Amino acid sequence: MKRETIDGQQYIVERIGDTKVIHVGLEDLPFVDKLVMTDGTIIQNMKFERIAVPPIHEVKQQLESNNNLQYS
Repeated sequence: MKRETIDGQQYIVERIGDTKVIHVGLEDLPFVDKLVMTDGTIIQNMKFERIAVPPIHEVKQQLESNNNLQYS
């Protein structure tokens, strides 16, 4: 699910099994791949996801366009 912060930055929240994963751009922290919170939530830096195979941003674009069709 695509969401937006108060300052307008977009992020994506998804559930993988029992784990919540929040994908957000952490350009100011380029050395951070991901943070794991004490409750098991993972905050994933989208900057590192762009080099994944297959590229995660391509998968998310497809999911987002499918979601937009559902809400139209």
